[in-house]
Amino acid sequence: MVQPHYKDEEFLVLGMASGYEDALQLIERVTGECLKARGDCNLREYLLC
Repeated sequence: MVQPHYKDEEFLVLGMASGYEDALQLIERVTGECLKARGDCNLREYLLC
């Protein structure tokens, strides 16, 4: 996110992972939280509400 082309864009950072396996675990955890809270896997609505 320190690349020059990112400076003109707005981003919402939802999580950070140190590698591919950590990223998969993060997505699995967030998806599980979404399913528990909403009863579905609509991550976009869950994360932006």
